[in-house]
Amino acid sequence: MASTILQQKGAGEDAVVVVGAGIAGLAVALGLHRKGVKCSVLESSPELRASGFAIATWRNALQALDALGVGNKIRKCHLHLQEGPNEMLCVRRDWLLRALEEELPEGTIRYSSKIVEIEEDGDAKILHLGDGTILRSKVLIGCDGVNSVVAKWLGLAKPSYSGRLATRGLACYPGGHGFDPKFKMFFGHGFRVGVIPCNDTDVYWFFTWSPSEHDDDALAKKKQFVLTKLRSAQIPTEVLEVVERSEAKHVLTAPLRFRPPVSLLLASISKGNVCVAGDALHPMTPDLGQGGCAALEDGVVLARCLGDAILGGSGAESERIEAGLREYARIRRWRSAELIGTAYAVGFMQESSNGVISFLRDNWLAGALQERADGREIVIAGAGLAGLAVALGLHRKGLRSLVLESSPTPRTSGFAFITWTNAFRALDALGVGDKMRSQHQQIQRLSVMSSATGEIVQELDLRVEGKRGPHEARCVSRTALLLALEEELPRGTIRYSSKIVSIEEHGNDKILHLSDGSTLRAKVLIGCDGINSVVARWLGLAKPSDSGRTATRGRAKYPDGHGFEPRLLLLVGQGFRAGMLPCNNTDVYWFFTWSPSPDGKDVDKSAAAMKQFVLTKLRSTNVPPQVLEAVERSEMNDVLAAPLRFRSPLSLPFASISKGNVCVAGDALHPTTPDLAQGACTALEDAVVLARCLGEALLLRTGDGAAEERRVEAALRRYADARRWRSAQLTGASYAVGFVQQSDHPAVGFLRDKLLSGVLAKTLLMMPDYDCGTLSSSATPMEGSNVEGIVIAGAGLAGLATALGLHRKGVRSLVLESSETLRASGFAFTTWTNAFRALDALGVGDKIREHHVLYERLVAFSASTGEPAAKVSLKMQGKSGPHEIRSVKRNFLLETLENELPEGTIRFSSKIVSIEEEGNVKLLHLADGSTIRAKVLIGCDGVNSVVAKWLGLPKPILSGRSATRGLAEYPAGHGFGPEILQFIGQGFRSGVLPCSDTSVYWNYTWYPSPDDGDAEESVAKMRSYVLAKLTAAKIPVEALDVIERSEMSDVVSSPLRFRSPLALVRGSISRGNVCVAGDAFHPTTPELGQGGCAALEDGVVLARCLSEAFLADGAEHDPGYEAVTAALEKYAEERRWRGIRLITAAYVVGFIQQSNNPVIKFLREKFLSGLLAKTMITMADYDCGKL
Repeated sequence: MASTILQQKGAGEDAVVVVGAGIAGLAVALGLHRKGVKCSVLESSPELRASGFAIATWRNALQALDALGVGNKIRKCHLHLQEGPNEMLCVRRDWLLRALEEELPEGTIRYSSKIVEIEEDGDAKILHLGDGTILRSKVLIGCDGVNSVVAKWLGLAKPSYSGRLATRGLACYPGGHGFDPKFKMFFGHGFRVGVIPCNDTDVYWFFTWSPSEHDDDALAKKKQFVLTKLRSAQIPTEVLEVVERSEAKHVLTAPLRFRPPVSLLLASISKGNVCVAGDALHPMTPDLGQGGCAALEDGVVLARCLGDAILGGSGAESERIEAGLREYARIRRWRSAELIGTAYAVGFMQESSNGVISFLRDNWLAGALQERADGREIVIAGAGLAGLAVALGLHRKGLRSLVLESSPTPRTSGFAFITWTNAFRALDALGVGDKMRSQHQQIQRLSVMSSATGEIVQELDLRVEGKRGPHEARCVSRTALLLALEEELPRGTIRYSSKIVSIEEHGNDKILHLSDGSTLRAKVLIGCDGINSVVARWLGLAKPSDSGRTATRGRAKYPDGHGFEPRLLLLVGQGFRAGMLPCNNTDVYWFFTWSPSPDGKDVDKSAAAMKQFVLTKLRSTNVPPQVLEAVERSEMNDVLAAPLRFRSPLSLPFASISKGNVCVAGDALHPTTPDLAQGACTALEDAVVLARCLGEALLLRTGDGAAEERRVEAALRRYADARRWRSAQLTGASYAVGFVQQSDHPAVGFLRDKLLSGVLAKTLLMMPDYDCGTLSSSATPMEGSNVEGIVIAGAGLAGLATALGLHRKGVRSLVLESSETLRASGFAFTTWTNAFRALDALGVGDKIREHHVLYERLVAFSASTGEPAAKVSLKMQGKSGPHEIRSVKRNFLLETLENELPEGTIRFSSKIVSIEEEGNVKLLHLADGSTIRAKVLIGCDGVNSVVAKWLGLPKPILSGRSATRGLAEYPAGHGFGPEILQFIGQGFRSGVLPCSDTSVYWNYTWYPSPDDGDAEESVAKMRSYVLAKLTAAKIPVEALDVIERSEMSDVVSSPLRFRSPLALVRGSISRGNVCVAGDAFHPTTPELGQGGCAALEDGVVLARCLSEAFLADGAEHDPGYEAVTAALEKYAEERRWRGIRLITAAYVVGFIQQSNNPVIKFLREKFLSGLLAKTMITMADYDCGKL
């Protein structure tokens, strides 16, 4: 066997040398090690360097770390700032470097080894080190940072100064920082600052800005300079505290440099057996937090390409290595250019203090740059039972909310509560009922004992049948329930240490002022902030009244088991009411309520005094010894006392439970005495009813903003009407029961013990025999209905392509189309090479080719001169074969796709208006009132996608341009050649494209202005407007004839919209068993002619990923939620950057082509026309693969 270069090393020779032991260098080395390839890493410093302290580590980086085998090691020691498809951590750089180093063989890294010069000796590279030693290398990989010696040797341009500086720091809190696991960022005023917790004790911060001549001392003063800047802006005090806390050694400042992305497109990323990675390849500004992440990506891709070249294949090894490095460079070139360009643009927008840019950023672009910090749709005050239950109910409905909790941690006052049948019905609706059942004993009976005589005066079976099924009661740990609710919520839903102190109105929005000085804007405000509710006070609800009674509650722990039977023992009379019941095998909950007297004024000063008071009272009566033992056994921190207050039931029938977009729930609505044990149970009922009412209003998504406001107000009124009398009934009944049970009046005692005890006990069962319903609009809306496997919303190109791809794989789907027939808006679209590869994969490519003209060239004319500015042959060879471009009639393609599908696949007149969750199944509510259940939902429902909105993708934004499209028919033949004619400049872009021998498609895009008058009022006026514009320019008469010849029914006009590519960087393309494709995913301007093409690519990739899950065992089966989720995440990651690239390139090409600016016009017509035309071909040279 021929020896490899790894077996040919001589003295002083290393096969693979990696320069730099930073993130990229160690990632490459570890990737090669995992492949079984040895390498040496040369590091110029004497030890690992961790400049920068920490890095934002996004999902792409974590996937790379998983590939390297260290992902879970990193996750374990850092806080999760986001979960799921957009997983994110803030990773300490030194910990990451150590984690990578620990996985490498000893001796891999050679410290204090700085390369000063590189020479060639045949294929080998001679490396001269700073200490005078020399090394020979067969492969050289430069990971030596922004001042890379290897990059310089390759001829890469020096990184440019961005004109900005960055100060970074690390604050350490040995006792814990207490920050929520959130990435907080503030921008504007000429700077950008962020605070991110790494773990429980370390917080990373950064500050970037553009220095001025007055900032000469910024580098010297560092921290003080940052603090001065921040204090001059409205930055929360906790951010200032983090900066102040940072030690001087944990603060550094450096200029920000980047490699211009244009230079990378033509640069030598690799040459022979040399290449670069990490900052040596793509130094960038930190505005996307992708520098370190991209370095990890480089490491995995490079190790894969190089490892495969070294370890296998035919041909000379040196040639394989060169080809492997070329493949790495091809993969990473565009990715690097995209990241650098996007990061620079984002940073410029975020930091700018320019008035116009600030206005655009704060009003339109902030959502694309990051989620706005000061605006939330739904804000819930209070993270108690009601607040978390409402948040979870809304989450189950697909709606996000923010919960503000005034305390720094979850509060669990009361220890436990009796959870009756009605509460378990609510918990089942929220999806946590069985979790609570598994942790707590079912209480089987109620024993009511007279504390005067010690006799049982009433016994009741608590498992008897109620009106809606058997009763059930358990004593549930308040902590366990709060944690169960919190665990089901998306991370970051709850914001602790956030106390609302006042509420203002701003139009329909509510401005919430918090105690830390910050403000929040809410479109809906729900007060679940307890008995002293700020929201209830704002609504004008009367203050709760003092009942004249106090309650002491406690918990006794029996580590070896308590041995008590599962019953609720209730003691009544003698001026108090007490009870005891087990929660589980080791915990027992007890309570004692009484009416304080002047003699007992000091009993509630301490837990010890209170406990002694309760014991004294109980010992003076005939109470069973196990009750006394439970009280005695309770630790001081497990005993608490509080006065009992309630809202008068007479005030509730006329009170403002809701007003506009504000309402209350839980103790903020109906504080009650605990005598029916219904306070918490009713709070859970409130949550289900409120989430149902509000969810229906917000998910309807019809009409404008004012219509939604009216729906929200009506929904909260429905909630208030549903809960008003239930609350009044419970509050009144509870007060009455407590009065009778506790009284020591002889007559009341006699009646209670002899006549009323049975009535009182049965009242305990009657009040819980209530069903608040489910989160859907009826209690059992879907019983007996079938569940569809895969539902596709939209019968456009993406929807039908996905359905056909699945059909080809043997997987069935249902396509819901809102219109009555197939819609072919746009008439035709340019179908490039990539689209035909997708159509071939779907089995319809040849059918489309038969009916449409194959183009041979593209001619771009200047609209100013009438001269051809560029001619590009379309018969050239691409990476995967010859190019082919046709203009395909949209209706012909849609009908072709439809004809290949099984009959009944498409259901017309089926418009989805809202989406709900029922476990993992999605409930699709249609405009006709029907409902469909889906195990998988794919949104191909266009630019105004309901599914994209449900996923949280921001609305597409107006490009500021409009497009008119038309189709001209020539029954006797049009005489145009097989070529695309483009006319650019003069503020417009127009094209003429023959589809077949008799049909010609044309388009015209422009920037509308007030001078256009009523051009868009009708098709006739629009056609006249286009003709007038083109006639004024130097456009050939045959092109004008095409437009004049078009029938009115064959002309359509619409504004051009696109989804900000920045929004797709972090956007949820998929979530669980839901995803989007086509225009629902990547609406784009038409300059590259790639909108329809990319939709066909989506269809093939999505059908491939999804069918792999459905056909894992060779035949169609239910793959389960986790397998579907993984398949859709795979699709999303494969398509994310393709979508971003197409949107960005289309927008830039359109801007250049249409511009009237003299400089851009000169560059376009003299230099850029050919480049723009070739860009269209480059973007089409893509293969989405087979099914």
